[in-house]
Amino acid sequence: ANSRCRRGAMDHIFLFCLLSAALAVPSTQRFDGDKVFRVNVQTEDQVAIIKSLAAIIQLDFWYPDSEDLIVTKMDVDFRVGADQSGPVQALLEQNHMLYKILFDNLQEGIEKQFDIRRLFTGGAHSYTRFNDWNTIARWTEKIVKKNPKLVSRVQIG
Repeated sequence: ANSRCRRGAMDHIFLFCLLSAALAVPSTQRFDGDKVFRVNVQTEDQVAIIKSLAAIIQLDFWYPDSEDLIVTKMDVDFRVGADQSGPVQALLEQNHMLYKILFDNLQEGIEKQFDIRRLFTGGAHSYTRFNDWNTIARWTEKIVKKNPKLVSRVQIG
């Protein structure tokens, strides 16, 4: 009877661990074909257009954080799903709103950040690629060696 209790308890622990592991695996959201727009909002009418657009479809505001903070004479950055990017772009053009597309395919931009094969050449730094700590450390060592009278390297912590 005692071994049967232990077996039952072990089964519950195993099931709990299995469920915990399944729930701990993060779901990976993809952004294939999503676009990020930067719209230069000039007039109150254009502010109203962006706000009404946000009420109709889901805009993921990057800057400012929400449509409530949009004012004239500012750049507004937002992400739009692939299925909505065409109509949004047409609306911006129909209303003569100045815009540029920061990411034509956001998923490609995300993947490029983590592509370690794309090392920067000629000393140019890429602001669209993620640099791990080792890359940053090598870069700072290189800068110190090239400019010892201007730059020093200090370790903190």
